[in-house]
Formats: sequence, structure tokens, C-alpha cells
Amino acid sequence: MAATSVNSRLKEFDKEQRAALQEVRQVILEALPTCKEVIKYGIPTYEIEGVAVIGFDGFKNHNSIFPYGSAINQILSQELAKYPQTKGSIHFDKEKAFPKGLLRRIIKERIKLINESYPRKNGEYLQFSNNGTLKIKEKRKPLAKR
Repeated sequence: MAATSVNSRLKEFDKEQRAALQEVRQVILEALPTCKEVIKYGIPTYEIEGVAVIGFDGFKNHNSIFPYGSAINQILSQELAKYPQTKGSIHFDKEKAFPKGLLRRIIKERIKLINESYPRKNGEYLQFSNNGTLKIKEKRKPLAKR
């Protein structure tokens, strides 16, 4: 079970850092009640229908949120301005939880981006509600090559 793997990963951190990461985990689980908790790319990741929505992990000097793409950093550039960022991550203090409201906003924006990525070239079409609940799953006529 993946939750066991995430629990094992969190046990690697000291009490304060683990508490900050556990709070991020709890917000994600509340925001995405139907998500699957997995270890992907070596980090705790939250998927809906096999699509990675968000991940997090702890490091020696900081904690990070991974919204799986740089678009979130651009979309929420003002809200994230005070957080160090890389192309695929947002860093925050290792002993303080990431703001819950901002984390929920990141998740909602990520869901929007996922929805905008469909239909796929193979005709796969998925649409999710803001909380990650599957609304539509169907196969459409594949997109024509241009």
C-alpha cells in the first residue's frame, strides 16, 4: 500500500520537519479525496486516474512542493514570489507548514491545467472537478494529424 510507503518516507525526518510535511499531506488528502497516494520519482505523489497532480518531499535545508510543471509557478507568480522556486518545485521552510489556502489554490490550478491537457492525441478524454473527482472519462475520435 502506497500510504505505508509515504509513512515510511515521513519517518525519515525529525519531528518538526515531519510535522510540516504531514500538514501538507493532510491538506492534499482533504483537497483530493479520491486521489491515490504513491511514491513517484522517489517522492510522495498524489494521482487521480493515474495523472500526477502534486507531490512533496523534505530535504536537508527546506521542504518542497512539486506541482509537476512550471506553469503553476507562472500562473501564481505573485502569490509564490516569496518562495524560492525551481522549474518544477516550490521550496518552503522545513519546519513550518506551507500555507493551506495557497496549497489548495495550487491544487485547483493544477486540476485546471490537467483538464486543459485533454483530449489526448489518442482520443482519451478525462475531466475532473476541482476536488479531483472524475467527471468524464471517455474515448473520443483521435485528433487528426496536421
